[in-house]
Parts: sequence; C-alpha cells; structure tokens
Amino acid sequence: MKLKFSQKRVNQTISIILLFFVLLVPILILPFLRNLPNPIGYVTQPETVFLELWNIDTFEGGKASRSAFLEKRAIAFQKDNTNVYVVMRNLTLIQAEIQLANGIQPDFISFGTGAGELFESYCVDLSKNFGVRSDLSVGGKGKAVPWCMGGYVLCSLGDVDISEVDNVLNTDTENGTLGFGYESSVALNALNENITVSSQNIDAIYINSLNYGYSQYSAYEDFLDKRFDVLLGTQRDFYRLENRLSIGALSDCNFNYLGGYTDLLQWFAVTTTDESKQVIAEQFIEYVLSENVQQKLTDIGMFSVLDISIYEDEYADFEEVLSSDLKVGNAFWGSLDIQEQQANVLSEIFGNG
Repeated sequence: MKLKFSQKRVNQTISIILLFFVLLVPILILPFLRNLPNPIGYVTQPETVFLELWNIDTFEGGKASRSAFLEKRAIAFQKDNTNVYVVMRNLTLIQAEIQLANGIQPDFISFGTGAGELFESYCVDLSKNFGVRSDLSVGGKGKAVPWCMGGYVLCSLGDVDISEVDNVLNTDTENGTLGFGYESSVALNALNENITVSSQNIDAIYINSLNYGYSQYSAYEDFLDKRFDVLLGTQRDFYRLENRLSIGALSDCNFNYLGGYTDLLQWFAVTTTDESKQVIAEQFIEYVLSENVQQKLTDIGMFSVLDISIYEDEYADFEEVLSSDLKVGNAFWGSLDIQEQQANVLSEIFGNG
C-alpha cells in the first residue's frame, strides 16, 4: 500500500510539472525565440496598421467624387500592403472643425482651398515633393502637396463672343456680364492673368458674385437662367454644359479656357505625430501621385499635377492650356485670406473705377 501511494504522488508531481511546462513555454520561451536572428520555424507577422484619411472638398471640380476616387485607391493600396488599411472619411469643413474641437484628429488629409487654415498647425513637413510640377507644389509651403487639379473657363451661350477676354469686362448689360462663385476660391485671379487692360466698368460683374458665400453652382444656375451673359466657371461647369450639349438640352455653348492661375487644387498633408504612420501616409501619397494612378484622374474629370498629358477627348485642349506654368493659391488660405485676395484683384482689375 505504501508503494502504491508513493507512485501516485510521483505521477501527480509529473503531471503538475508537465502542466507548468505547457503554461510557461509560451510566456518564457517564445519571446526568446522571436529575438533570435533566425528563429527555428518562427515567422513574425507584420502588425496591422490603420490610418484615417479625411477628405474635405471645398470646390467644384470634375465630373465625379474625389472622395470615392481616393477610397478606390485605398483599397488598391491595401492589396499591395496587406497589413495597411487606409480608412476614408468624407467630411464638410464644418464637420472637420467639430471633430478637431473634440480632440479627434486624422492621420492625414485631402483638402481644397479654404480648408487648409484649419489644419496648418497639425501638418508636418513632407520629406519629398513626389514629382509634382514645381509651379503647383509651391503653394503647399513644404507641408502640403497637390494630388489633382482643376481649372477655370469662360462660358457663353449663343453668339456672345468670349474669344477676347478684355472685351468681357467692357460690355454693358442690364444685369451684369460676368458671373462666378465666390466661396472658397478666387476665380477673378484667373481672369486677371488673361486680361491686358484694366476696366472702369465694375458693373460688368454680376452683383451676387461680389457677395462672399455665393456658390459656384448658384452661379451656374443663374447663368442658365440668363441673369448674366458669361460664366467664369470651373471644369465641373464645362462638364455640365458639354453634357447638356450632348443630350440636346443646349444648342450652342462657347468656351475659352483660362491658363495662368488656379486655386482649384486638392492637397494632401500629413497630420499624425506617429513617425511610423507618417512614413506610411507618405507612401500612400506617393502611390496616388504615381503616373499610373494619375492617368486614372480621367475617371473623375480632374487634371494631373504631374508633367504629363492624360486626355485625348474634349478635355485635351483644356489640359493643354493648363500645362504651362501657373500661379496657384496657397494651400493654407482661410476665408479671410480669400476675401482679401478678392479685394486685391478687384482693385487691380477695376482700379478706382
């Protein structure tokens, strides 16, 4: 009986030792194996990283959503970087302001003119220029880089001649000759780059276009209602009017593409303080600014910020005009900066008239 009892105790002891061995090996041995230069059969799995990208649109651009375009690029990027997920959020400027006020901050942002002031203090210096045209990137002050571009165009219906830009501001009409949106961009800067003589006829400007907050879409609608004769529009207006021509809703429309200036730029900036995430955010930006992805901007009717041509259709002539060096708006303008720019350009065009 005594022998049997001792054997039982031995068996229990062995069982306890085995149990401790099973429990302690993952805790004590595996971390040691991970630190070996080439652990036996052990493969380190990359850590999953989530980056939040906010898109804030402030201007009318091409023919489709810039946010949806970036979301598709995020999915494609994840396929090549299986442990990286770029999570898209499309916000208005007011929504972004509320989020920041509540301590919620993105890892990087895509934004248009007028939104940059809100984020400037969060933006970190970028490590490269990503091959973007130098005339366009200068507006980013080393903290933002454009990833797509829009342009301005004069539009008129019927026999209203817009071939000579100088004449547009020297024609008297009952309601005003020229209308444009005045909300988050300074369209008159584009006109100013294309006139050779100043005007004394400020009444040529449609009155609503002198009121801050008047949207580009409102200008488009008023143009179709013939409240003024010439629309200083964006390529979104060009797309809308071309579409109306193609379906027979308009019989005739004239276009004069304006080079020299644009503030219709969508910018990238990095806002995270996590250095490892900063690297990944720049990798995504570099991917969007690759020539292959820039070619896909035709899907949304935007122009490339690289020194390449991507159009062979009705956008090709517009693209050609914008291919020469452009003055650009500052990525970090706020509403007061835009209003100051508007006052300055009115003074330049009309003087004391």
